[in-house]
Amino acid sequence: MLLASPPPSDAVKARLTATETALEGLLTAVAPSMANGDKTLAFQKQWHILSWWIDYTASLTDASFVVKRYVPCSLPGNQTKSVAVTLSRLDLLPMLDGTAPTSADLGNASITVSCSSPFVVAAPGGVRDTERKLAGAREQTWVFARMEIVMGGEGKCRAGETWRFGSGHDVQFKQCDKGKVAVSDGKWSIAEEGSLDTVLTIGPDHYYLTFWEVSGARYMRLRTKVVTKTEARIDREFRLDQD
Repeated sequence: MLLASPPPSDAVKARLTATETALEGLLTAVAPSMANGDKTLAFQKQWHILSWWIDYTASLTDASFVVKRYVPCSLPGNQTKSVAVTLSRLDLLPMLDGTAPTSADLGNASITVSCSSPFVVAAPGGVRDTERKLAGAREQTWVFARMEIVMGGEGKCRAGETWRFGSGHDVQFKQCDKGKVAVSDGKWSIAEEGSLDTVLTIGPDHYYLTFWEVSGARYMRLRTKVVTKTEARIDREFRLDQD
């Protein structure tokens, strides 16, 4: 246009310059929103963070809010020791802004677990005392896994297993098996093996039996009694249903 004959007027030149300026401004404004622009990259970053949180929260279950820590209490006979346990918390909220999670102090979030040796020298009445710990005056229920019953489901369940020991040496097992509560019965007995071990016998099965208490809650461990070294020892821990 500038080479046209006759040459463009000043008004045409001014309009062309204004158009070029407007186009440059438009391209400058659009650039951040293009494929590799700053606004596009910032949006994608926030979208990825949001997608991660959506997937994370969707994966949460009841177990996600329970923290377990193994506290070793292996002791020789007739001893007691205390183990300090400190709880900590990790704050994931900063990840919303794309920064790393931070740790946070919980103040008085520390507990002391006191545990006594399960191996004590037997005294007269030791078996009877152990039987009372197991079955109580009449009966006691020990929970291996909390029973989750489906309301109105006529025996339907989601999970759970309990053992109810009666003072008459009867035991009732309840277990959620394939969505239904399965109930079976058996007989139990307790005997001392040597001067250190207490053995619980239920039918053909034999377990080394120990009890302990933490903050008023009572626990029981059953360890399978093996005959050969090739057999695996299996520990099952129960909590007394005190409700």
